[in-house]
Formats: sequence, C-alpha cells, structure tokens
Amino acid sequence: ASAGQNIVIADGGGNVRYFCDTNEKTVINSLVVTTLGNKNSLQIPGTTAATNSLGVSAWSADALGARIELGKSRGAAIGTNTIVQSGDVVGSVTGYGANGSTFTNAAQISMEIDATPGATNDMPGRIKFLTTPDGSGTLTLALTINNAQAVSAATTLNTGGYTVATLPAGVQGARAFVTDALAPAFLTALVGGGAVVSPAFYNGAAWVAE
Repeated sequence: ASAGQNIVIADGGGNVRYFCDTNEKTVINSLVVTTLGNKNSLQIPGTTAATNSLGVSAWSADALGARIELGKSRGAAIGTNTIVQSGDVVGSVTGYGANGSTFTNAAQISMEIDATPGATNDMPGRIKFLTTPDGSGTLTLALTINNAQAVSAATTLNTGGYTVATLPAGVQGARAFVTDALAPAFLTALVGGGAVVSPAFYNGAAWVAE
C-alpha cells in the first residue's frame, strides 16, 4: 500500500479479515474502529462469541500454560529500559459497558508498583480491584492485595496485620489491626512505636483505635 492509505485484507468471499487505518489502528474482522477507554491499537469487534473473543493456548509437553504479559518502563522511547517508580501502573484490565452514546468503565483490575523497586530482581507489586457504583461512572477501589500479600477491602479488612506506618489508604468504615500501637485510646488517632496489638477503624479522616 502507498503511504497515507488504509490496508484491507479480505477472504475469497469478500469478508474483511484485517484492516489497518492511517492512524495505525488495526482491526480484525471489521472496517469499524471503535473507542472504549482509548482508541486501542488492536481491536477485535464482533457480533458473536466466535468473532469477538481472543484465545491464547499452550501446546507443549511441560507444566507451562498460556500467558498474557503486560509491562511498563519509564523510558520515553520504545526499547529503553528505565526503572519504574512506586505507584506506577504496569498493566490493567478494564471492562466497559455501552451507555447509549459511548462506553463507560464498569470494573478494573490494576497491577501497580507498591514500593520503591530495586535495580535487580526487586519489584514490589500490588493488585487493585475497582468497581463502579450504581449511579456513577467513576471506578472506586474495592479491594487491594499489597506486596506483603495483605488483603484490604473497602469496608472490612482481612489482613495479616499492619504497623501504624504501613496502614493503607483508608475508606470510611474500613477496619484492620496494628501490631505496634503506642498507648492506644478508644477512637483516638493511632501512634506507632509501641508493642500493643490494637484493632483499627478508619473514621474518614484517620485510622483510630477501636
């Protein structure tokens, strides 16, 4: 194809199998470029499960299965390996629903860096699960698994315990417990540096002893 032209590949029956437009958007089985959260570089729109699904399978005489791998570098040029930072999102999977005019996010799984990474084989991570409440179009944090495998929920926390300094960002009504409270007093802000195991409650502004 010449520069500035779309590329279309069809089968013998005239059905479109591959389409690439001048904006470098590649579409399988359609000429229509759709928009979800972004105008994705690779799209597979379809009207049936056979045409709107992606299958990845492993065929090997070993214990390894198929994989989907997502990656992130802070390098501005492709191929430049620049270390990521705490809080960076390295990959996410988002579900969208049509709202009558466009698409709105309904739920998301976000994989993030959870602390400062090291130069070699030190990449602390967390997974966040987000959902969109009824009457809203905004994703809201529901559940977090941090780099210590502690699980924190938006309402009730089921964890292996925290120190006061490592308590996660709170959602009002959330509960946890700390292992280093210093002279905790009921419904007063927690102070670390002690040796008291204390239940904790997030009151909307701070974690307090409960």
